[in-house]
Amino acid sequence: HGLQNFQMKNFESIQKIEVGALIEVDVEDLGTRRWFFLPFAGGEKVENVFVVTPEAPLGKKLLGLSVGDVFDHNLQGQMRECEITKVL
Repeated sequence: HGLQNFQMKNFESIQKIEVGALIEVDVEDLGTRRWFFLPFAGGEKVENVFVVTPEAPLGKKLLGLSVGDVFDHNLQGQMRECEITKVL
């Protein structure tokens, strides 16, 4: 699929989340989660990283957020507070 041709971005100087980011999030009661923000392959899991697309409910929440931003999201059947800790 398209992962072989996907061009990674350098997020060292980018503050806000956009497609291509690897996002690390501290999730209330669940610990650290990593989400890869891609334009395709939503729901796939590679090692301990889940793929999220911009069209997904979580993707819509993440787009434009930055490190330190906090949002609520339903994970494992419960609304949980999530804080963005890294954008790579």
